Amino acid sequence: MIKIDKDEVLTVSIVSQRLKGIIPEDYKWPNVPEGYQLEFIVHPDGTLIMDLLNPDRGMFISEAENVHFETPRTVKNAPLTWQDLEKAGVPFMS
Repeated sequence: MIKIDKDEVLTVSIVSQRLKGIIPEDYKWPNVPEGYQLEFIVHPDGTLIMDLLNPDRGMFISEAENVHFETPRTVKNAPLTWQDLEKAGVPFMS
């Protein structure tokens, strides 16, 4: 298992590299506006979502602009899980 740095700023480049082989190569990552960073959030029911966080404002883009992103699925078309993220060394919130 890869050690996870919970303070790491996630970029699409970093996450797509770490999840290579876990999610399809043709997955279309969102464009991340300046001032935002990619975040994965695990809900109490185990559902994993992807959002963009503006750490200076402490606000997710889904709250500010009412947009939602398609969380990637695995190459087997299964939902991506926190276990997949942990194995790949991608930090997440819970």
